[in-house]
Amino acid sequence: MIRSKRFSRRSAKAMTLVEAAVATAILGSLLSGLVVASGNLTRQSRQAELTARACGIAEQLLSAWRLADEPLPRSASGPVLAPAAAIDQPGWTWRTSARRPEAGSDLARLKCEIVMLEIFPPGDPASPACAVELLLPAPAGGEGH
Repeated sequence: MIRSKRFSRRSAKAMTLVEAAVATAILGSLLSGLVVASGNLTRQSRQAELTARACGIAEQLLSAWRLADEPLPRSASGPVLAPAAAIDQPGWTWRTSARRPEAGSDLARLKCEIVMLEIFPPGDPASPACAVELLLPAPAGGEGH
């Protein structure tokens, strides 16, 4: 009887190899989840910074074009350079494109155009980091773009 009491006390206090393996597996799963979450957070943070910078560039370009004596370019593209931007933005580019509203829509009755300004980050000319749509009066003579 003494032996069985010692054995039961020992088993109650000590952790078995199986319990240690299960605890290690759970801890490993939690740590791997943290690593994945941290990576996602870093990627999303970089994307948010890129988008914020692109929106700032768009704001600078729109302000410069508004203050200029020439109308907003409706179908053009180019690099982001000073003085349109507060400073040169190496590798950043912009593109504008104009389209007419759908026939019969409220916007079509206003005789306007929708001009989209897109800002592209360095090395990615296919995916804009920021896009702004502007509603502008249609050009004189009814011609678009």
